[in-house]
Formats: sequence, C-alpha cells, structure tokens
Amino acid sequence: MEEYMSNTKDNIFNNFTGIYPINKTLRFELRPVGKTYDLIKDFKNGYVESIVAIDEKRSEARKRIIEIIDEYYEEFINTVLSKKVFYSDDIWQTYTSYKAYKSDKRNKEFVTQKAIMRKKISDAFQNEKTKFNLKDFKDLFGKKSNLKESPLYKWYKNKLDIGEITGEDFEDIIKIITYFIGFTTSLKDYQENRNNLFVAEEQSTAISHRIIDVNMIRYFENCIRFENMKDSELLEDMGKWEKYFVPANYDNFFTQEGIDNYNEIIGRKSKDLYYKGVNQLINEYRQKNKIKNKDMPTMNQLYKQHISKNGDNEINNDFSNEKEMLEQIEQAYITSLDKINRIVSFINENITEGNKIFIRKDFVTNISNRLFGEWNFINNALYSYLSGLSAKNKELFVKQTEEVIKISELQNIIDLYINNLDEDEKEKYLKTDAIYTHFCSFDVCGVQNAYYEAKTVLAVDEINKDREKEEEGAKQISKVKKLLDEILEAVHFYKPLYLYKNGKEIDEIEKDEIFYSEFDYLYSQLMLVTELYDRVRNYLTKKPYSKDKFKIYFNKPTLLDGWDLNKEKNNLSVLLIKDGFYYLGIMDSKYNSVFDVSADDVKINTTELSEEATFLKMEYKQVSGASKMFPKVFFAASNKDMFKPSEEILNIRENKQYLKGANNREAVIKWIDFCKDCLKIHPEWNRYFNFNFRHSDEYENVNSFYEDADTQMYYINFVKFKETYINDLVEEGKLFLFQIYNKDFSEYSKGKPNLHTVYWKMLFDENNVRNINDNTGKPVFKLNGEAEIFYRKASLDKKVTHKKNYPIKNKNKHNNKTESIFEYDLYKDKRFMDDKFFFHCPITINYRAKNILSSEFNKKFNLHIKNSDNMNILGVDRGERHLLYYSLINIKGGIIKQGSLNTIYDSYEKDGINIPVITDYKSILKDREDERMDSRKNWGTIKNIKEMKEGYLSHVVHQVSKLLIDNNAILVLENLNSGFKRRRLKIEKQVYQNFEKSLINKLNYLVLKDADNKDVGHFLKGYQLTAPFEGFQRLNNQSGIIYYVWPSYTSKICPRTGFVSLLHINYENIEKSKEFFNKFDKISYNKDKDYFEFHLDYTRFGKNAGKNKWVICTYGKDRYFFNQKLKKYEYIDITEKIKELLSNNGIDFINENDMRKSIVENNSKNFFGSLLFYLKVVMQLRYTNSNDGCRNENDYILSPVADINGMFFDSRHACDNEPENADANGAYHIALKGLRMIQFIENGVITKQGNETTDWFKFAQNKL
Repeated sequence: MEEYMSNTKDNIFNNFTGIYPINKTLRFELRPVGKTYDLIKDFKNGYVESIVAIDEKRSEARKRIIEIIDEYYEEFINTVLSKKVFYSDDIWQTYTSYKAYKSDKRNKEFVTQKAIMRKKISDAFQNEKTKFNLKDFKDLFGKKSNLKESPLYKWYKNKLDIGEITGEDFEDIIKIITYFIGFTTSLKDYQENRNNLFVAEEQSTAISHRIIDVNMIRYFENCIRFENMKDSELLEDMGKWEKYFVPANYDNFFTQEGIDNYNEIIGRKSKDLYYKGVNQLINEYRQKNKIKNKDMPTMNQLYKQHISKNGDNEINNDFSNEKEMLEQIEQAYITSLDKINRIVSFINENITEGNKIFIRKDFVTNISNRLFGEWNFINNALYSYLSGLSAKNKELFVKQTEEVIKISELQNIIDLYINNLDEDEKEKYLKTDAIYTHFCSFDVCGVQNAYYEAKTVLAVDEINKDREKEEEGAKQISKVKKLLDEILEAVHFYKPLYLYKNGKEIDEIEKDEIFYSEFDYLYSQLMLVTELYDRVRNYLTKKPYSKDKFKIYFNKPTLLDGWDLNKEKNNLSVLLIKDGFYYLGIMDSKYNSVFDVSADDVKINTTELSEEATFLKMEYKQVSGASKMFPKVFFAASNKDMFKPSEEILNIRENKQYLKGANNREAVIKWIDFCKDCLKIHPEWNRYFNFNFRHSDEYENVNSFYEDADTQMYYINFVKFKETYINDLVEEGKLFLFQIYNKDFSEYSKGKPNLHTVYWKMLFDENNVRNINDNTGKPVFKLNGEAEIFYRKASLDKKVTHKKNYPIKNKNKHNNKTESIFEYDLYKDKRFMDDKFFFHCPITINYRAKNILSSEFNKKFNLHIKNSDNMNILGVDRGERHLLYYSLINIKGGIIKQGSLNTIYDSYEKDGINIPVITDYKSILKDREDERMDSRKNWGTIKNIKEMKEGYLSHVVHQVSKLLIDNNAILVLENLNSGFKRRRLKIEKQVYQNFEKSLINKLNYLVLKDADNKDVGHFLKGYQLTAPFEGFQRLNNQSGIIYYVWPSYTSKICPRTGFVSLLHINYENIEKSKEFFNKFDKISYNKDKDYFEFHLDYTRFGKNAGKNKWVICTYGKDRYFFNQKLKKYEYIDITEKIKELLSNNGIDFINENDMRKSIVENNSKNFFGSLLFYLKVVMQLRYTNSNDGCRNENDYILSPVADINGMFFDSRHACDNEPENADANGAYHIALKGLRMIQFIENGVITKQGNETTDWFKFAQNKL
C-alpha cells in the first residue's frame, strides 16, 4: 500500500476532510470455497456449467444482438424521417439565413435556426418512441413467458411472413434475443449510444446534427450552384432534376433511401449511357465550353445516415480471427486507393492560387520540413514578415492566423522571404515546390507497391505464429504494416487541408465552400482507415494471454443489484465474515430462503458468548430517494390509518405548498414535522434507523431535509450463523461460496495491504458501523449495490518459465545480489493459466457529505491558503534529461529542496528486516527505447514502453503526495491545454495526463500510514485536497491543491536575473544582418574580463521583457551546440571563435570601443552567418554535452548576463537554494509561476491566469 507516516498535527490542510462524497469501485478475486470449488473446477454440476455457458454465449452474442436491434432502430428512424418534420417555410427560412451567413459570418440567425431545426427533429423522435416501445429499452425484448408478444419478435416475425428473412434466420434471431431477455443491463453502453442518436445537441453522433449541420449545408450549396446555372444551356439537360435543387424539398432526403437516391442522381456512373448523372453533365459542359471548375463547380453528395446498412455504425468490434482482419485490410486497400485517386484528381483540378484554401497552422512545421528539409524555414519566413508589420497589423495577423492560414497568403510570405535571401541561398530555395504544387505531388505508387508486396500475406488464413525478429511471422506483419502505413501516409499528407480540430470544424473562416464541400467529403471517407490501422495494430500486438472477461449473472438479472435485507431473496447474494476473512454467498434460486430462518440450531444470538465456530452474516438496510419515497409511503391508502395525515397536511400536499417554488415557509415546516412524526412510527424504518434531525425551521427547504434523511437511512449489522449450517448449504449446492480475495488475504502476505483491502475492511470497521447505527458521528464508508461478478477463462497453458533451485539473474542494477534462487517454479503470467472469477463492488466514501462543484471547492481552498503564512510551493516539471523534476520553494521564492524523480525508492520487509528496493526507471526506459529503435517494425515494443511509463508515474504519485503533506505545500504543474509545444520531453502528454488524473484521484481522499483514528489522515478521516474531477477540459487553472500554469519561459530563463532571450536570431541576408546588429546600443570587447559584450535594449527590437536593457556577455568557455549534419553535440568556445572571426575580417576588437560600425561595414555572408550563430549559442542559456541519449546528466544553465554582484549564473556551481541543473530550472520557475498565480486570489477566485508574458518577466526579475 502506498500510504506513509507523516506528522500532521500542524498541517495547514487539516480542515480539508469530509467535504464531498467519492465513489470508488473495489476489485477483488473470488475464490470458490469447499464444494463450490469442486463444482466449478470441472463444472461437475450442470447448473454451474450452464451459468458460465449462458453468460459466455450472451457475451459472444453481443455483436449480433446489436445488429438485430439496429435493424429495428433503422425502421424507427426511417418511419420518423419519412414523415413531415418541417414545414416548407422552415426550410426556406433556414436557407435564407444560410445565404446571409455565407455573406457575413457575424450573422448568427443561421446558427439559431439550426438549433431550432435540430430540436424539431429530436422532438419528432421522442414523440414516436412510445409507438416503437423505445421509451424503456427492456420493453423491446418482453418476457420469456410471453416472447411472441415482444416488439422485436413481432417485427421479425412480420419480416419472415413477407419473405424478407428465412425461417433459419428467424430462429437464429429469436435465439439471440432470448439470451438478453431480462439482461438488457449488459447492453447499457449500447443503449446510451443509441439514445445519443436522437438528441438535439450539436454533436456528431446525433441524427439531427447529420441532417442539419452536415447534409443540409451540402444540399443548400447545391441549390445555390443550380441557381447560378439557370442562365446556361446546361439547364436544358438538367431541367428534369430541378426538384432535387429546391431548398423546400430537402426533407425528401433525410432517410438513407432518400440519400442514396439523391447521390445516384448527382454521381451516376458515365457508363450509364442513357441516364448521365448531374456531375457528369456539368463536367462535359465545362470541357466543351472551357469553363473553369471554380466558375461551375460540381454538386455535393450527401453523407450517409447513422446506423443505416450503408451508413455509420458507432459500435466497433474486434476481429474474430486473423482471416477476417486480413480480408478487411484487403477491402480497405481497395476503397482507400479509390479515395486517394479521387482526392489526387480533385486536388490537381481544383487547388489554385485564387482559391480561398487554407492549411492548419499546427502543420506548418511539417510542411516546412517536407518542402525545404528544415522544420523552421516557414516559421522563420513568418517571423520575418511579422517583424515588418506595425504593432496593430501584427496583432491582427496573429489573431487571424491563430489556427489556419490561407495558402496564397503563406506562399506570398515565403516568396518574399526567399527573395530577400542572398543569391546563393535564394537559388537553393527557389527550386522548392510551391505549396500548391506540393499538395498535387502525392505519389500513389507507394500504396500500390506496398499492396503488391503484401498481397500474398492478405490471402492466407492466419499469420505465421513464429513472430520473433527476422522470422516468417514478423516479415508478414511487416508487410501488412507497410501497406497500412502507406495508406496512412496519404491521410497525413492531406490532413493540413482538413479544417477540423479534435473532431470539430474550425469556425469563422472565409473559405472556398466549393472546394471544401467536396474535399471534406472525400477526406473524411479516407480517414476511416485510421480506425482500421489502430484495430489491426492492437490485434497483432496483443499479449499471448487474454484479459477478456464476461459478466456472470447466475441466471438472475438482479444478481447483486442491492444488499437490502428485503431484497436478498431476489438478488440471491449475501456477505459473510469469518476469522477476518470475507465471503460472498450466492444462493441457488431454488433455495433463496436459506437465510430467512430463526431456529436456534442455525443462528446464535449475537450477544451470547459461544465457542462454536460461526459466520457473521451482514444485515443491510437502505432507503434512498426520500423525496419520492416519503410521499409515496406516508399517503398510501394502505397506510392511511397508521400515519393519519390531517386535512391541513392533505391540503399542503394537494397544492404542493411544501415545494421550494411555492415560497410558503410555514407549509414547509409543517410538512417536515409531519414527515418526522411518520418516521417515528414507521414499523421498519424506526427500527433500523436512529434518526437525528435538526429542528424543522433550520432546514433551508424541503429538499435539504430530504437530503439529510437520505444520508441517515443506512444501516448495517451482523447476525451469527453456525459454521456447520453454512458448510451444509455449500455441500448441498444450495449456496455457492466464494472467498473475497487478493494478496493481502494470503497466509504468506507480508507488507502493507493495498487501498482496496483497507477500504473494504473500513466498510465493516467497528467505528464506522457504530457511527452508522448510532447516528452519533460521521460514518465515512458505505457499501453500495450494483456489484458485479466477472469470469475470465484461462488463456495460457501451464508452463514453467524458470525451474526451481536454478539461479536467475537480477535485472535491477541497484540490487546487491546479481542473481536469485527460488525454491519453487516460476510461471510467467501465471494468473492467466487458471479460470478466475472477479468481484467488483462500488462503495462511497464520505457518503453523508454533500456534493460540491469543483469551482466551490477551489474557492474554499483558495480562501484557506490566502490566509496561510506557513505554506510552500512544489513545482513538478517534465524534463528533457530527467523524467520528472521537482523544486520546493517557500513563499519568498527561495528553494527549500529539489530533486530528480528518475529513481523510485521503495522497501519491503523480510524476516523483520526492512530491505530497500531502488529502481532506476530512467535507465530502464532508455534501454527499452533503444530496443524499440532496433526493432522499429514491431508495434508491440512501443506499447510496452507506454505501460512502463504509466507504472513509473503511479510510483511518482505517491512521492509527490508525500512531499505535499510533509511540507505544507501546494502543487504546481504545467497546463497541458496551453498549446505551448515542448520537445525532447521524456514523458509525453498523454501519459503525463494519466499521471495528473491519478494524482487528482489520490488526493481526492489521501490517507496516511498508522494515523490514529482520531487524527486527520486516518482511513476514516482522509484528506480531500483536490476538487471533484469533472474532466481535463474543465480543470482550467486549478483542482484544489493543484494549480496549472503555462510552461512558456520556465526552462531557458536565468534564475538570478530573470533574463530570457526574446531575439529571433537567424541569418536571412546581409542587409538584414546589418540592420540587426545596428540595433544594439553597443558591441565591445571587455579586456579585463576577456569576453565580448552586446549591449541590448529590447525596445529597439520591438520587444518588452519587463527590464529591457541588458548586457549579453560571452562569459564562459564551455558551451555546446547540436551539429545537425553530424547529429551530435559539439564543444565551442564562443569568445575565442568571435576573436578569430573579427581578426580574420580586419576588425580591431581590442582597441575599438564600439564595433558596430566595423561590423555593419562588412559585406560577407559568411561573416554575418557566423557572428549570428555565435550570438545565438550564447543566448540559448541551456547547454548539454550528452551524445548518449539521456545517460549523461551534464545538462546545465549558463547565463550570459551578470547579476548585481557581477557573477554569471552557472547551474553546475549553483548555491543550495538555486536550480542545480537545467531541468531543475524548469521545475523552479514552474513553482515560481504558481507563487505568482496565488497572489492573484481575490475572494477565493484567481483573477489572473498568470500567463501574461511581460508581467511574468517582471515577477521573475524581482521575485516578489
């Protein structure tokens, strides 16, 4: 278990307990006990075998039942959409608003109209659901006793009667349906998915979105194009199709049949001699009259309807075998090749300089590398262009090109940049293809050649099992991967033109609708191959064992739905405890009353002392939903004489005067008093629940009273049953008994129990149970219903990996023992060699606390720390040389401690001795990455690295939590949504995000080792330091103790002076170089110090760094730069290099007080290129001399600016309270940004994000 000892008496966070409830699911193994083990091991009992068999069949039938129900849904969709959903005026009005929107994107009427139209479609579906029995999903299946009356049976019987399906098909369908009668909860995710089809929200999975936001726009564009053809001769040939281009007729093309009909009219094949399609006629007319495509575009086809046979199905399934996978790859090649050819042809015909065609800004560096072989060439051109704009125009340009940039505009900027280069440079780049030409250059031969190579593999039934390096199976996989990679290359090649981000279209762009209406359609179809790529990769790289499991119901749909005493017979499940071990009992449905007994020979009075062995059986009572339950029970006709409501109360109820909206305080108090009186005499509730209510007038409203009642109506107790009785039930097969098990319940368990074990035991802890039943304290842990049992079949043969008594080498280099010997055989992945049952049980922690919004929690936390003078700040940063680095600072910005998180320190106890375990994750990951580079074609290696990183981060979560508690610290992390790009990081964004989520979850309820039950940090009083998690997009800048800052300007910044390099130093041409150096105030050589000085005023370069006057010095001899040609770091002494350069160019640097004049009089490209390079190296601040990946730690900050004492910061010689290396510098400034952020707290709210660059510079320069 990850918990630890910590002194919490003076912790500033001690008030943060019991704030809000948390739901968790505990997971255990179930081990069959006694006769249950014998029955299940070999399935000797037919009933037990049928339990597993029927649930396995139900699991396997999932794909088929979805297809069956989808046919029914398709009928429902077609029925609704075939009716008139809109009036003609609705469509005309929307069409008019669309044309206005096209002319002026600020016109929001079209957006409003779309929402109205989506709502009408959604309402049409909701109104028709009752007729199709879709209000309640389970009604579709009916009951086994009356199967022929179920909607699905009737519908498919009708299809049989009219000959649409065969008798054999019908029998198969009904057989599948019967598996799910009563078990529709196993399709819960499917139900939610299908319900999303009928919502009115603007989401891609909704039918209303497909009709209104996608196809309607394509249809309207066609109407506009048809209007523009009215004056042409072409209309004579197309007149018969005019009805297809009338806006009011759009509702004829909602269904898949209507869409197919429409698309056939638009794109009928040319081989159909008598009935040419619209687009064929347009193409022939354009060719005959030499009309450009943009002047007479072809018509759009419509997207297919959701879940139609030819449409989109959002439920994806794994391949059933390799033959199916290879067949799908073959089909994907055929369809993808067609799409690629169509895109190539379309691009070649339609992409021209005059079009309003854009590329996404986040692909500029990729295009730059493709065109110029340099990642930053286009960015340099953009920077050069921006430097020539006024401040106002610069701001406007940056805003307009934040997400996309017009190709014609970008091309002009590039051309301008190239024309300003020196002649030899200019000649090199002028040969480069223009961006337009680039997108016309995709070579489809790569796809075709890869297919010919893979063709023989695609024809086999399965890939060779021998898949080690260079063996036949590996070669086959390599060919398959090569084919999919080539197809995916086309997806990547054209992706910059696809103006969608994170599945959403980039708005507010004046784009060429003619071009994009067709391109978007073609590209979206081509993109479908990415899903296949992922599925194939996952299938071919999956482990030799299977983690697949399926839910077990014991032939009872309500199994484990709840633990209530009144529901035991229905749900068949009981919990038992004996000698500190926990058991789950499942009653045979024929013997579901075996615990409903009172005989003395079975039960023992709980208060009696008895030496006879016993099981404790849990008695559980809960009533939830007081707002509905109280009126239902207290006013039931059968309870009238018991509760005797007065005429006044009846009147209050009839007129709903007790509700919040009635605004009748007196009625509310009387209603609450009545409810309390009823609870006192309720025969069952009064017996189990020890109510302790506030005075009625203390409740804000009736809902707050109901909420209080809900938290008090939970009871748990135990009764004793003789062990002999339980054993007899198991022996007779009346009770299936399973031990609830994990390693902590093993007789060999040593070490600390994990959290799942502790939380499980806390449910039944004496203090927790007493607080529940006496209602004298705040019970923390509550057992919930809806637990689940899963079954996983063995997927590996029992095979010894390492024989006993033979030495085995230790992989951990920190282990003093080079090898170990075990007295037992070792089995790799042994857990997959046996059939296993699993138990998932939901619980609630702090269940009597009220829910709280994350914003409310953050405000509470901010108000607390704002008044704290004993707080520190912990900054954690992803490193370039380290996996993660931390820096702990005080509220004055001084470093308290810092360190790398490369190595994880742990320990275990053996024979009473604490043995340390040291794991160097950085070296392990480096070795694994080297292996990946050697076997790049192996999909599986990459996945293993990701899993290892996730394992590493789970350990880091523990260490970070400990640092926070031990040091009264808040945590500061980088904001992953900032958009700031960071390269060469050891932990990628996705894995780091999982770390953040794990950290939030841990700090939701943080417990400490050996804390007393009265102390904060005990399992019954855990810290709650983060807000309820509501998704990463809603985190914004805080989750309780965790604050998020932008990582910009945190790594390459001097920690003493706050200096950062804002200059864009890049050689373009001689004139611009002269202009650049002339902007310095002075350039000189300091003879006393033996370094050059560049006197800089940032304002002369159009920059604002807070403090703008600096003296850049070439102090220090050992700097390094990365040689792109040699692909390695090289040493350079900048001062000596500049001396040599100036001397060779006749500049007397020793005697000239200011060398600017001599420098700008030079006309040598090599001179300026070298001088700019040397200055660039000096101002980069961060240096490394590592040429062996991440093993060399010599990565440091060397500042070119002296502090007030004339000293230059060098992290290699840093003081104890300064960053000790470059990654430490990043973590330190992340912490500083957090310190700055909390200074903006006003009334519990952060008023500034802390992202303002100039203000951040000033803060870093002055610290406070």
